[in-house]
Amino acid sequence: MARPRGRKPVPDAEIEEILAGAAISLPRLCELIRRTNPTRLPLSEAERARRYALKCRLQAELILRFGEELAPTPCADGVVALSCRSGRGDGGHAKLERLPPEARDWLVARLGLRE
Repeated sequence: MARPRGRKPVPDAEIEEILAGAAISLPRLCELIRRTNPTRLPLSEAERARRYALKCRLQAELILRFGEELAPTPCADGVVALSCRSGRGDGGHAKLERLPPEARDWLVARLGLRE
């Protein structure tokens, strides 16, 4: 299956380093989230599920590390757009139910939502 142009795969080792606490800039983390996102890619169901899980973990890192730099916006029932206040990127759309509790709780409190 051909990969759409412009979205190079992110090495799993790099993602695992970030998830283990390696330093990363806000723009780079947003880039990794975009490049991990399987939406509209011709992938197997197993690979799609794996990449959505990685995207969710990276979005949680974005929220926990850079929350104060985000301007989250509810878009649909249980979905939040993770835009950056500075315009230096965005973390895509996150499903609240899939986020780890700490990241989800931060967003719910920030947006004044009820779970």
